[in-house]
Amino acid sequence: MERIITPTQISIFAISELAAQLEELTIRNKFTDKIPQKSELEKQLISDGKKHEENLIKSFNQSNEVVIIGNYPEKERLKETKNAMLNGASYIYQASLKNTEIKGSADVLKRIDEPSKLGDWSYIPIECKLSSKSKTTFIIQSCAYCDLLETYQGEKASYFELYLGGGAFEKFEIKKYWNWYSLLKKRY
Repeated sequence: MERIITPTQISIFAISELAAQLEELTIRNKFTDKIPQKSELEKQLISDGKKHEENLIKSFNQSNEVVIIGNYPEKERLKETKNAMLNGASYIYQASLKNTEIKGSADVLKRIDEPSKLGDWSYIPIECKLSSKSKTTFIIQSCAYCDLLETYQGEKASYFELYLGGGAFEKFEIKKYWNWYSLLKKRY
């Protein structure tokens, strides 16, 4: 039986095969040592990251419809994400996506005016990161969400965005990173 992987696992693999192996052992309950507790800094970064996402969502909420998937029970999130996409929500926060290989929750899906099997619109992922610069792991995670979107809208998103620390957006064309991402996913 093949296990479904996550965008995070692919991004970990990109920077360290050893770390990816450790992650895999942990998931399979074959890592017998204790995993260290999160440090105060790690806890603070998680809290700050959540606030960073929430500030973005508040800015969207002022003039657009935002569907918040994280409010739904876990087993309903895939269905509610699909419903929000079919209904053409402007933004979908904590969107749950899944195909036969990958599953994950995108920080934000943004509706754009490019036709798809959904209608006259489609979606791109926006990943929210505290860093002031884009990083390899952010790009790989975003590529995975573009990959997942193909299941729902009939084609990959043509680009994705990163919402970085300081409120800056960066736009990336998927075609520039697709072969690299595909190779990483296959190797994983």
